[in-house]
Amino acid sequence: MLFAKVGLFVNSDSSQIANRNELTNLQFLFGYSHHYRYFRSRILENDIDTTENILSDLKAGQIENIVAMLRVELVVNAVMYCEDLAIMLLALRKPVKEIIKTVASLHETGAGSVKEFYAKLPQHSLEYFWELIKYDKFCEAGAADKYQRSCKRFRADLLKLSKFFLTWYNLFAAYKHGLNVVSLIDSKTGKDLLMIGKYDGTFDIIVVHPSWPLGYIEVTEIVYRMFNNVVDPIIWKIMEDISGVNLKETQQLTKTLTSGETEDKARPIKFTINAVFPWKIFEAKEYRPFY
Repeated sequence: MLFAKVGLFVNSDSSQIANRNELTNLQFLFGYSHHYRYFRSRILENDIDTTENILSDLKAGQIENIVAMLRVELVVNAVMYCEDLAIMLLALRKPVKEIIKTVASLHETGAGSVKEFYAKLPQHSLEYFWELIKYDKFCEAGAADKYQRSCKRFRADLLKLSKFFLTWYNLFAAYKHGLNVVSLIDSKTGKDLLMIGKYDGTFDIIVVHPSWPLGYIEVTEIVYRMFNNVVDPIIWKIMEDISGVNLKETQQLTKTLTSGETEDKARPIKFTINAVFPWKIFEAKEYRPFY
């Protein structure tokens, strides 16, 4: 028998039997780390600054090529971060027991895909974003104006992500499929070029400004902020619903959630989660998405 626990929570004052499918999905949500892509961008920045020192035995031209590809990777990492966010927002629209399945099955292209999600964002009314940020469930009585402004900021930033994702999606796809990207310099003009291979065996050549990758900075910060201010609070609200704990309660409570089903051959696992309320921030207030 395997017991899965969220390690930062200890001691138990009360316990509750919960649905195993809900707990396995909740365990996934608590174990999911969006921080990786954010800090990956910082690591890549450092790599660019230190490449010459680390690879001192290479010729200048070789180092230039490596630095050029690291810049490509900065943009690709930001595209993937946008993809992570879209997948999580779409998954959190599903019932809790379907979250892992949704995250694992969403395609990059086609109907219901991440690319379609970003392509259709400009067409949606504010109501769509209102539901996406779950203000249809969270908006407090008498505070509609405040949440309306928050939703508009959320929409404006998602549209920025949409533009960035669609602009650099082909670069991301080529990079992912065999590093099918070559960074060049036009010998006549000295301009930076990107050669991107296509599925039909041809390629596109894009002329880029020396500062072309810098859009990743704003995009990475936006996605990081959305995970912290929108996705995390929604996950903790799911915990509230499953545990039956009222977020408005002021006393500290520790609750153990254990799956009630017996183990079987298909799933020989029993989940136990110890959770401290109110919330991981140990503040006696509701933890709700606000952007």
